[in-house]
Amino acid sequence: DKTIRVLNLSKPTAPEITGGSKEWALSRVIKVKKDSYAKKGLDYYEYCITGNKNLKKCKWKKTSTKNVKISETGKYYVVFRGVDKAGKTSSNSNIEIAYIDNNNPVINKVSIKNKKVVIEANDKESGIDKYYYSLDGENYKKTKKKFEIKDDVKEIYIKVVDKVGNKVISVIPVENGKTNDEP
Repeated sequence: DKTIRVLNLSKPTAPEITGGSKEWALSRVIKVKKDSYAKKGLDYYEYCITGNKNLKKCKWKKTSTKNVKISETGKYYVVFRGVDKAGKTSSNSNIEIAYIDNNNPVINKVSIKNKKVVIEANDKESGIDKYYYSLDGENYKKTKKKFEIKDDVKEIYIKVVDKVGNKVISVIPVENGKTNDEP
């Protein structure tokens, strides 16, 4: 005795999406990995990108590609839904989170005293990954945020790179082994 179940779908099934990550990136593509099913046929997908988990105020946007690329700096919650040919919408998909960082790090201050260099920098999104310095602006050496220079120089180039590759370079004038703002 085999029973056959018939689905009575009054609206499309919810799609499943993928592509989010807790890792910071320059951009993310969130895409439908499992389609909605609609009895009368699926017409298109809509997506919503919001800055928090409250999806009640979503501004839904139509997509014909079943994906969306996010490249503006911030933390985003993304959901999709299917729309059938009768105009009925599915429930929301799972939520994917995208962490996007396209901002350069900031060098707040560079202090040089007795040839000891201290770099104060920050990056609000992905965080600082590496520090570099150069005496000629071309040949950079990896360093830590505190280091010592051996040569007498007129200027030093500081490069700070965040965890997704955004970078900032600053040229610091040096007089008698000190920066101009040091007493």
